[in-house]
Amino acid sequence: MVAADENDLDYRDSLSYRNIHIEYGELPIERIQRATEMIERPRETPKMDNAAFQDLIRTIRRIQTQNEYAIKELASTVVLATERILDERLVRCYSQLWHRATAIPLLPELADVASLLSLPRPKPDFVFGFSRPAFTTRQIAMMMHLVDESRHSYVMPNQDARFPFLAIEFKSQANKGTHYVATNQVAGAGAIALNGQLELMRRAYGVTAVDASALCFFSITIDQAYA
Repeated sequence: MVAADENDLDYRDSLSYRNIHIEYGELPIERIQRATEMIERPRETPKMDNAAFQDLIRTIRRIQTQNEYAIKELASTVVLATERILDERLVRCYSQLWHRATAIPLLPELADVASLLSLPRPKPDFVFGFSRPAFTTRQIAMMMHLVDESRHSYVMPNQDARFPFLAIEFKSQANKGTHYVATNQVAGAGAIALNGQLELMRRAYGVTAVDASALCFFSITIDQAYA
């Protein structure tokens, strides 16, 4: 099946047909408050001092003309967990195709429109989720039933991460990479992750909608100049 292209200017139309919207309207004040609380709470890792900040600037200058692989050198500086995981209940994955992921359904009124393109399967540069030790054997057994008719998983879209909650995409300005495309990519990954959480709540508690103020998935897009 032909998939929509994340580089196309009308790609976000394909997202909207599945009720996925990027920067759509004003954020709920509750979500802004919760995000602020998370950012300002004490860190388990040290803050970046001036020497580290200057080293980051030198690295950015050095890779101005490099491709995405060089941009990933910034990963361990911007997100320390890309270098090492601080909690065994978490797992990080590198460039794994989400081959097990369930498809995001179309809006009901568009479900019978055969001409609409499918969404591409995500392949985030980095993704973080929960590892096997984070769950009991009973919970793991329950997750095995969280699949669709094609046996695709709502819980584990790739090889290792259960309930992914953070995706990171790197782009190189030298290769004409843009935050627009990176944002399209993480939006698809985030939608799949949120759909999995919603399916779990639907089956367990009969919930049919996610709390708009809840922070359930995070993403970062990075190039030589901005994150």
